[in-house]
Amino acid sequence: MGKVVLVFCGAVSLVAGILFLFFPKALQKANDNFNKATSKVAVSLDEQVLRVRAGMGISCILIAVGCFFLVYWIIKKHG
Repeated sequence: MGKVVLVFCGAVSLVAGILFLFFPKALQKANDNFNKATSKVAVSLDEQVLRVRAGMGISCILIAVGCFFLVYWIIKKHG
């Protein structure tokens, strides 16, 4: 069960990292649609997140690699 959760977290992190690095416009469009749905939010962090998108993307990809390696290590060690 734990391996499935780690693989899922790794996959989500990998997709988020790829979106941050290579498809920021698609991420911005999804964010705009989300903001329309939840327009009662007083604080918007969109500009701040997009300013550091390269760091966020690289961090997400590193987290994904870590999750996938941890699953690989658990499978090799415990079968």
